[in-house]
Parts: sequence; structure tokens; C-alpha cells
Amino acid sequence: MAEVGAWAAGLAEVHARIAPRFARSEPRERVLAYVRGLLAPLERKNSWTLAEQAGESIPDGMQRLLMSADWDAGAVRDDVRDYVVEHLGDPAATLEVTMVEGDAVSARHAGDSWTVIGAALHTTRQAAQQRFGND
Repeated sequence: MAEVGAWAAGLAEVHARIAPRFARSEPRERVLAYVRGLLAPLERKNSWTLAEQAGESIPDGMQRLLMSADWDAGAVRDDVRDYVVEHLGDPAATLEVTMVEGDAVSARHAGDSWTVIGAALHTTRQAAQQRFGND
């Protein structure tokens, strides 16, 4: 039980760090639900399943978070890296987070649009489709 409490406290700390990077309160709140969904033992992780995990009936909010919310992705990356270094890592290490081909193709097969995948990659729909598939 103590381990669950520690994970919850850690997630709350990460959220407190990254929340100011979102311009509006709705994305600030939704990003916590999004991360909880990513950490949940879901068979598939896409906008639909993450929305359902968050108690939402449709994926629109999760898709808005990725496609059009006003947030500083570089600062969020740096905040998460700092947290990882402080709690888990070596200060001289680097953190590289990328979507690999299998993730993009899996997201597409699970129902996410190329627009959503492109937004997650911080690129255009066309660039994501050109790089990872052409359905």
C-alpha cells in the first residue's frame, strides 16, 4: 500500500511541475488524466481508451489536448527529465522520448487519426502519414 501512495505522490509531483506549462485550466486537468491513462494497464492506448479510462464517453478532450491545446512541449519534456533525474537517474544521463514506427502504426490501427498522431509528434498530419504509413 505504501508503494501505491508513493506512486500517487510522484504523479502528483510531476503534474504540479508540468501543469503551469498549459495555458488553460482544462488542459492542465486533462493532462493528469492522460498520464494516468498512459500508466494504466490498458491493452491499447489511444484517444478512445484514454478517454474511457478518464471517465469520458468520447475522445474529443484527449484529442484536443494533443492537437490544439496551448502548451510548451519542450518545457514539459524538460520538467519530466528533471523529475526522472532527481528520482531515478544519473544527472549526466539524457532522456530521449520518441514515438517509434510501431507506436504510430499501432495508434493508427487503434483508431487515432493522422492528425492526432502528427500532433503527438509535433509535426503535421501529412508528415506523420508520410513517415509511418499511407492508408
